[in-house]
Amino acid sequence: MMRAEGPIKAHSALEKRQRQDGWPHWEMHFPGGMGPGGLQNKTFVQIGASNGLSLGVKHGDPIYDYATKFNWAGIAIEPNPDTYLELAKNYKTYPVQALKLAVSDKDGTEKLKHNGGKPQKEVYDTIMLTSAEMSTFSKTVDVEALSIQSLWQQYVAKNFQHVDILAVDVEGAEPKVLQGVFQEPKPQFVLFDYNYLNTKDYQAIVTNLEDQGYEYVSRDGGDELHQRKKKRQAAHSKPTTKTSQTRTVHTSSHTTSHTESGPGKSL
Repeated sequence: MMRAEGPIKAHSALEKRQRQDGWPHWEMHFPGGMGPGGLQNKTFVQIGASNGLSLGVKHGDPIYDYATKFNWAGIAIEPNPDTYLELAKNYKTYPVQALKLAVSDKDGTEKLKHNGGKPQKEVYDTIMLTSAEMSTFSKTVDVEALSIQSLWQQYVAKNFQHVDILAVDVEGAEPKVLQGVFQEPKPQFVLFDYNYLNTKDYQAIVTNLEDQGYEYVSRDGGDELHQRKKKRQAAHSKPTTKTSQTRTVHTSSHTTSHTESGPGKSL
């Protein structure tokens, strides 16, 4: 994960939100919170895990501290060969499998660029799939690539009966990762970095999540959280009155709106 130097500006004048240390604060999203059983033994898949640690990450890694404190099991993925070695070392004594590969829109090989720095020194060293800054990166490496569907088939479904969190931070390549139909077990939460997305790509991701039963929960100045909708009320329950509401989409310097039916939240 590459983190920009200095504060990141809020995406719109309406939100005035900044990146927050420790966000999204997982204790707020699981019953029991920080109490006994609340955060224990969760499962995750993290795509773009860097070295796992918050060192070199301006606003803290959203997984590592929780995983190591509450005995989380998961899969942490990082394509940068040097950073992957650090990631594997940092998770060595925990029930977390580190994978050296890129997650993209197809299986095969990705030719990726990086800057050769060390993440603990807060140097821009992250491999970039799609970014204007990619042109300034001096080193190139070929890495194995899997689609998220193949990743699930080969690694996730074989090891986990359920997945609590899917976290994606791939510096603008999120549309390549978060496309198509999720395989079982589908994650309860999807956290993704929208900081490098244009309006079209952001809308495509959100639409795909909505089509698969996810709804917007919250965001800070760079990441957004979605959750699988709870099961509908039983047939004998009183129906919920549908209302029309406008969803406002904010990405970078763009703001668009569209109207949708049913309960939901505005971004």
